[in-house]
Amino acid sequence: MLVSHDMMVLPSSDETLDTFSRERVNPPAIASLNLQLRSRQAPGGSLSLPAPPSVGTRAGRQGLMLSGVSDLPLKAGARSRRSIKVFQKKTGYRFSIDAVLLSQFVKIRNNERVIDLGTGCGILPLLLSHDTKAHSFVGVEIQKDLAELAKRNVQLNHFEDRVSILRNDFRKLKTIFPPASFHVVLSNPPYRKYRTGRVNPSLEKAIARHELHGSLELVVKTADYLLPPGGRLALIYPSWRLAHLCCLLRSCHLEPKIMRLIHSRPGEEAKLVWLEARKNGGEELKVLPPLLVYQDHCEYSAEMQELFSF
Repeated sequence: MLVSHDMMVLPSSDETLDTFSRERVNPPAIASLNLQLRSRQAPGGSLSLPAPPSVGTRAGRQGLMLSGVSDLPLKAGARSRRSIKVFQKKTGYRFSIDAVLLSQFVKIRNNERVIDLGTGCGILPLLLSHDTKAHSFVGVEIQKDLAELAKRNVQLNHFEDRVSILRNDFRKLKTIFPPASFHVVLSNPPYRKYRTGRVNPSLEKAIARHELHGSLELVVKTADYLLPPGGRLALIYPSWRLAHLCCLLRSCHLEPKIMRLIHSRPGEEAKLVWLEARKNGGEELKVLPPLLVYQDHCEYSAEMQELFSF
């Protein structure tokens, strides 16, 4: 269903409204999306996800109004799907394909309590809320503007009964939640150490990409506190920091259990790794077949097309 103006408050001049679904990312604009994804790889291997094309007016085409996609006919036997509408900053931090892939890989069970550390605009809880039977989601975000956007996005998608947004520092979560409060911890943590690499002049982007307010160690230690034995931490991280990630996990009683490397194209080094760890888990790691984003140049691989129903 195409997004209509009477369904929402229009974004301000520095925002845009984008529409996504868990199984499908902007199918009517695949040709342009291919080219943009090929040319817009973020530093450190994170793959940027461009916004869908704007709809309607001249202001909309400039990204000042709303943008959206229409549902394609469902495949035979496919379950009905619901689009997710997301406010994002036009020029500030915008979520990347990392978060979308994480939403595809993680499995949320019935009645589980889930917390997303560094939720940004709330994209992960939104993507997972509409087709899982989790008990509840909490999105934690330290940046005021992003936390406010996340709250607006929850209201926009009518998930107030299942998703809560908390503006706070990870360090303070111990004063808010008792130990073992959640079954699943999710995170797409900053991937560069402080004072390494080029720091983005946009403070929102810099905080999301560099360990300015929260390090990987802080994310892992927080997950250790929030999870009971058997609880799970799922995250996506640059593959070049995999050894560091595994060492941190094991030092905090989180045993790596499932791992999948993500490559841009055949023959290229992995850019990202998806990893799920279990609190107090046994020593056994399952390494899944690698995911190729592209099969050749700008053509998506067969698995990516299946994941997102291109």
